[in-house]
Amino acid sequence: MHRRRFAPADQLLFAALSGDSNLMHMDALAARRTQAGVPVVHGIHALLWALDRAASDGLDLGRLQQLKVQFAKFIPVGREATLDISQPGPASARLTINTGGLAAIVALLRFGERPSGVAARPSPA
Repeated sequence: MHRRRFAPADQLLFAALSGDSNLMHMDALAARRTQAGVPVVHGIHALLWALDRAASDGLDLGRLQQLKVQFAKFIPVGREATLDISQPGPASARLTINTGGLAAIVALLRFGERPSGVAARPSPA
C-alpha cells in the first residue's frame, strides 16, 4: 500500500503546472468558506499520483483504454492518503485513494491491446 501526505508546497507546484489556483486548494481562509472547510488536494493531482504509483508497481498503462473516476470525498492537505491497487483480472484494475478511513477517489481502469506504435515500458536494468 502506498501512502502520501500532500503538503502546501505540493499544492503550489501543482497549481503552477496545471494553472488551477482555486483558493479552495491554496488558501486556508478562503477554504473555510467552502464545503470542505479546509484546503483540499486537487483531485487530478491525487489521481496522477495514484496512476504513477500503479505504473511503478508494474501496471501496464500503455494498454489503458478507459478510465472512469469518481471523486467522492475531499482529501485535506496534510492528511494521509493511502492507495489500494486491486487488479481483478488482466483487463481491469481499481485504484482507491482513501483518507480518514473513507474512499475519496475511486478509479476504474479498463485495458485492451497495446495500440500499434506504443512501445512497452522497458524493464528496469
